[in-house]
Amino acid sequence: MAYIGHTPAEKYVSLTTQHFSVTATTAYTLSNSVTNENEIALFINNVRQEPGGSYAYTAAGTTLTLSAATAGTDTMYCVYLGKAVGTISPPDNSVNSAKIVDGSITDGDLAGSISSAKITSLDAAKLTGTVADARFPATLPASSGANLTALPAANLTGTVADARISALTASKLTGALPAISGASLTGMAVGATVNAGNPTISTNPTSVGTEWINSTSGEIWICTDITAGENIWISTGTHSSATIQPSPAFLGGRGLTGGGDTNAAGAYTNIIDYVTISTTGDSTDFGDLAGPARDAIDSTSNGTRGLWLGGYQGSSTVNNQIDYVTIGSVGNATDFGDLTVARQGPGGCSNVTRAVTSGGYANSCSCAKDEIDYVTVASAGNATDFGNLTAARWGNHGVANETRGCFLGSGVDINYVTIASTGNAIDFGDLTRSADGGCAGNGIRGVLMAGTTIDYITIATTGNATDFGDLFENRISGSGCGDGTKGLYHGGTVSSTTQNTIDYITVATTGNSTNFGDMTTARYSHQSCSGD
Repeated sequence: MAYIGHTPAEKYVSLTTQHFSVTATTAYTLSNSVTNENEIALFINNVRQEPGGSYAYTAAGTTLTLSAATAGTDTMYCVYLGKAVGTISPPDNSVNSAKIVDGSITDGDLAGSISSAKITSLDAAKLTGTVADARFPATLPASSGANLTALPAANLTGTVADARISALTASKLTGALPAISGASLTGMAVGATVNAGNPTISTNPTSVGTEWINSTSGEIWICTDITAGENIWISTGTHSSATIQPSPAFLGGRGLTGGGDTNAAGAYTNIIDYVTISTTGDSTDFGDLAGPARDAIDSTSNGTRGLWLGGYQGSSTVNNQIDYVTIGSVGNATDFGDLTVARQGPGGCSNVTRAVTSGGYANSCSCAKDEIDYVTVASAGNATDFGNLTAARWGNHGVANETRGCFLGSGVDINYVTIASTGNAIDFGDLTRSADGGCAGNGIRGVLMAGTTIDYITIATTGNATDFGDLFENRISGSGCGDGTKGLYHGGTVSSTTQNTIDYITVATTGNSTNFGDMTTARYSHQSCSGD
């Protein structure tokens, strides 16, 4: 159809208006961005304002700035002079895909959601590229995974909430998991440490139950205590009696030997000498006993203070004196107190608190005794009755752990007591032979060295002694002590000849003795103790 003049408009336009919530301020925000204040007409209380920095207002972008603040009672609106808005919409179902330029619709033009009823016959060929994260809700709705197949792991990122995982069965888990870091895993069992040697008390694992395998011997160790530097390892299998643990506190690195007989006429001695047990070598003078020179003496310690008890001083005189020294400081002994009965040849042992001495021979009755005495090592004073041995004896020797004291020698019988509790001794078992020598131990194993034979027992377990090895010469009437690792055997006699030889063994390992060094003076019927 032809027209006279301009072609009529095919749609109407209107100008956008914005009403403001007015407060006492000069700054307002426009809902549409403008280049400057000339693109809007501003009305306050229905009075049009003059634009411009020297007049009523300025505008740029979405910022509207007034030259003077409005009052909360004012009304204000603006008309966007440069923004025409179409007022005629195309009818429903009047636009088809041919009217839409390819690629002109972007992700930002797609808002809201499309109901599933509008999507039919959607095949994989129609799904290409990627869908922006913004098109997915924060959480996926619950849905069945029955139709998901061949979903590669590379397409699964982030985390899945626990609530989205239910009734997960093994049949749904196939294939291999990708490599992942285990840095954040806690409480996981750690495999055994494999090493050519055994663990030590300084092998510090992180937890009780840690396993250690000796690849040389095949021995397996389990840690039962993880005190740093004082760990305890128990061997399993055929080595189940073996234990690695700190030496008892009543043992120490310095070995002291006191008293004895030099084998000359009336040559009883009051000499005390010492060695550093960890280092082989000859002994050094420490000091002298406080009482008269004597042999057939007993000795024990709590690791700090060393005691010598009783003995024979000649002229048919048996001694009841107890002497003591501070093991870490060289010097002469000091009187401690007296035994309940004067006797020679008693045998003693101790823990860190109490020293116990048993048996002996008393001239008062010309008989062996079965008495057991005890003292509190840290407090000087006379001994107190503890109980009795299973039979009277003398020339026996003692070895202990922190709980139990055992008395060996002078026959084959072995007796034991619980050191902290007074009472009579109980039968423990038998030695392989009757012997007169000296004892050493490590808190687990007690060893009696005498003659050519070395016997040992496991202190915590009653039973007969087992052959340990041999001394390198047939020496009796010597004395023993140790630091928990080495056991030393001092002096004695070989075929009635007094010796100054010191032997040593490794207490935890059976075998023959090895030469350690020499005493300051050859003698026998003396006794030794150790400490620091």
